[in-house]
Amino acid sequence: MTTRFFGRELELKELQDRIKKNGSSFFAVKGRRRIGKSTLLRNAMESCVDGFYFFGIQGESNASLLRRFAAQWGKFSGSPLAKLAPRFLQWQEVVDDIKSHVASHKLVIVLDEIQWIHTLKNGFNGYLKDLWESTKGTRNIKIIISGSSRRYFAEHVENQNSTLYGLKTHGAIIVPPFSLDEVRRFYFPKWNVEQAALVYMMVGGIPYYLENVAYGDNFMRAVEQTFFVKSSLFLEEAREILSTEYRRRPMIDKVMLTLSALARGIVSEENLCKSIKVSQPNMNQILAFLLDLGFIHRTAECDESGRWSDKRYILNDFFLRFYFLVIEKNRARINASEDSVFYNYVIESADGYYIRNFSGVAFEALLRAHIVRNELFCPSTKPAKLFDRLEIKASHDYTVREFRRASEAQIDLVISDKTDRELRFIEVKWLSRDLTAKELAQNLDKTRTRAESYVKHLGDTSYARSFFVAVNRTRLVGHDQVIRLADLIE
Repeated sequence: MTTRFFGRELELKELQDRIKKNGSSFFAVKGRRRIGKSTLLRNAMESCVDGFYFFGIQGESNASLLRRFAAQWGKFSGSPLAKLAPRFLQWQEVVDDIKSHVASHKLVIVLDEIQWIHTLKNGFNGYLKDLWESTKGTRNIKIIISGSSRRYFAEHVENQNSTLYGLKTHGAIIVPPFSLDEVRRFYFPKWNVEQAALVYMMVGGIPYYLENVAYGDNFMRAVEQTFFVKSSLFLEEAREILSTEYRRRPMIDKVMLTLSALARGIVSEENLCKSIKVSQPNMNQILAFLLDLGFIHRTAECDESGRWSDKRYILNDFFLRFYFLVIEKNRARINASEDSVFYNYVIESADGYYIRNFSGVAFEALLRAHIVRNELFCPSTKPAKLFDRLEIKASHDYTVREFRRASEAQIDLVISDKTDRELRFIEVKWLSRDLTAKELAQNLDKTRTRAESYVKHLGDTSYARSFFVAVNRTRLVGHDQVIRLADLIE
């Protein structure tokens, strides 16, 4: 197992156990958006049995795909198939050769990024079904399909009208992103906590993105060379993600505009329609699509008159938030190869780094992701200091919610305890300086008032506690105690 995959021990063990089981099996490994499944699959396969691994490449022609598949299969099995002239090579010949191999050999086949292997033109899924149906009786074969497109699995594996429907013998393993702690330890060990946290706020825990960071001793130069040069893969990544998932290609521009509006703080469906000039039925479809992918989520909102609504949406993806708030704004300057775009956009101090108009809302997303990822619903025996102060109880059932007020950009976190109907209201605010004692007291009073308003809105909570967290670059203040960012990830 490679060093950078230590954070996935549980998924790896589960996959190894499934591969080691007797008999034939057909199952799927899903991970949202280039999540690092490839390393997981190869490590699991190599530790159990000889296996054939093949991955799809976006935009590859069927002829090139077939030649590459035949060449890799020939190298693996010793088959002379790869020596055939390309004009005589067909998918059926490859499948028949694999069938002959399975008749006398045990084999694990891993097809990674399956959404780019199967196309309507090559009918690959039909050949895959034929291979499975013809060989499963030998109990010598295991087939694992993997992909980062949720739409592909919904249409081609889980849809009862699809070719592969009913073949799956195991439920899907869903590979989650890396946590902030894993990112710091296994990707950027030379960088300090604040530097690793800022990169995490830019791209989250996606291994594909993290591996493309130009990691080096000079943090500022590494980030500039990663995101702020015209050769950066991140300039077109947002559109590629949406094009892979969204069926209605002519509407991609509207989806991009919707995400951009959400990043800027336009959160109601009505205002989104007006801003983007999209009909309500089309906006409903766009929002449903983004909700399904987990890029956005619904949140409650309170206006100045105290009225509440749950028809509000916030952008819930680290990279997309960074793309629309920072990269897109500087695209013209990046393409023009202007010097020091990032240096001009970032405030650096002894405490860390602060990206104007981005760091505050990104930190709130980081805090929420950390709370959820660190098993708030089942706390560890050694919780971070933050969770000690929140008095999270191991035997209780918790949920995490967010809401945003119409007049403010900030997001507040609400932890609801279903067991004893307790509520913890956490107001997070990013500041450019430390608060005085008087200002801190005023903010605490304001937070308590808002917590009481939220309790009245719910109507089913017996007790509420409020917490104010003031973020001064890398420093947190909860009540009168200092909580450093390191407490969240160590």
